[in-house]
Amino acid sequence: MVKIAIDLLGFGNSYIFISAKSAQLMRKTITLFLLLALFRLEAKAQSIFEIIPLLTRVYTTSIAYQNCTGYFNPHYTAGVSFVYHPLPSWGLQLSLSGSSPTTYLNDPANNSVAVNTRSTIGIKRLLTGINYSLPLKAVQPFIGGLIGYTIANTTGAYMPSSCTSFTYTWQAGVDFRINRFLGWRLIGSMINIPHVSNNSSYFNVDKAGDGFPSFAVGNASTSNIIQWDIGLGVTFCFGPKMKSK
Repeated sequence: MVKIAIDLLGFGNSYIFISAKSAQLMRKTITLFLLLALFRLEAKAQSIFEIIPLLTRVYTTSIAYQNCTGYFNPHYTAGVSFVYHPLPSWGLQLSLSGSSPTTYLNDPANNSVAVNTRSTIGIKRLLTGINYSLPLKAVQPFIGGLIGYTIANTTGAYMPSSCTSFTYTWQAGVDFRINRFLGWRLIGSMINIPHVSNNSSYFNVDKAGDGFPSFAVGNASTSNIIQWDIGLGVTFCFGPKMKSK
């Protein structure tokens, strides 16, 4: 198991727990992505490669389950995006992020549910997809779509567990170019994680099912988790000057 701590802009550590096999796969994926970009740049193609450290504030809508409601407290996510532009208007993006939100279930008929299920979990996410931007001179708006997966890990359960979920997101934002090498990125996104059970690692339920208050909320049920992110990042740009309109 590999543990990574990210501390961005002084907001504290976000911990990502990754199995050795997953860490090796992620390293290979990132290495191939970087080699492809560097090869294209070395060939003097009109391509741009960007590295963008990001800090986002995450807000999660209430999650309606059959007999209870799930909640994520607002939290920060730290991450990094790699964007390769084979053409000025199109970008191929790979994003990695991690966070440690507080989650809980709530049953209005039983106040003990929220008290007993409140916990901090570990979240890590890998997404990849395509962006389309307007390659203007200083201000470049963009939109995009990404798919990938989210892994939730228990942090305080007696028998730790993890849950991997398909994830997709729509995003839009604006790049502010300071010069050809440096800029700011303002981004907003809607993240959707379909069919997440309330009897899972998202609510700190361990492998044996301990921690899930079935006595209060009945059988497990599933629902979609929808999150709204707004973030700010620093863009480091490599390659020839992008043509502007």
